[in-house]
Amino acid sequence: MNFATVRGLNGGSDLPTKAKKWAELLGVPYIERDGNSSLQFIMQSYNLDCLIVATKNGPQIFSEEGKLFYHPGMAVLRLQKLLRGERDNFVEACELQAGSRILDATLGFASDAAIASYVVGPEGCVQGLEASKPLWFLVKEGLHNYVGEETELNEALRRIETVCTEAKVYLKTLETTVLM
Repeated sequence: MNFATVRGLNGGSDLPTKAKKWAELLGVPYIERDGNSSLQFIMQSYNLDCLIVATKNGPQIFSEEGKLFYHPGMAVLRLQKLLRGERDNFVEACELQAGSRILDATLGFASDAAIASYVVGPEGCVQGLEASKPLWFLVKEGLHNYVGEETELNEALRRIETVCTEAKVYLKTLETTVLM
C-alpha cells in the first residue's frame, strides 16, 4: 500500500513533528501541507492509497473511502456485559480464562483482542496481527492512547501486543508443539 503522513490543519504546533516521527517509524514519506491543500489533492498529487493524518486526537487514516480513527467499538458494550456477569460467545468459544495466551491473526480494530485481554488479565497474553500497515499503526496508537470510562478496558487495551505482518508469515515463525 502506498501511503504517507501529513499534519492536520487544526491542532497544535506539534502536529508536524508527530507526522514526521510517524513517517520515519513507518518508513514512508512525510508530506509538507500548506493551509490550502486538501487531503484528496495530496493523495492524487502523490498517487497515494491513503494518508495518515496527525490530528490533536491522534492519527487518522484518510482514503477514498473516508476517514478512520481508533475506537474500541463493540468491545465497550461487550465489556460492560462481562462486568455485569453476563456471558460472551467469543470468550466461551475460546474457553478463555485468566492466564490464557491468544493470538488474534486478524486484528482489525482489536475488538476481540480487547475482550480477550480483559479476560486473560495481566498474567495472560494477547497478541494481534495486522497485515495493513496503516491500520496496524492506527490501532497500535489507539490501544496505547485511548481513554474510555471503563478502567478495565483501558488496562486491557494497553496489554495487547501488536505485530504488523501477514498471519501466514508470522505463523511460520512459531515453534510447533505436538500435544499428546
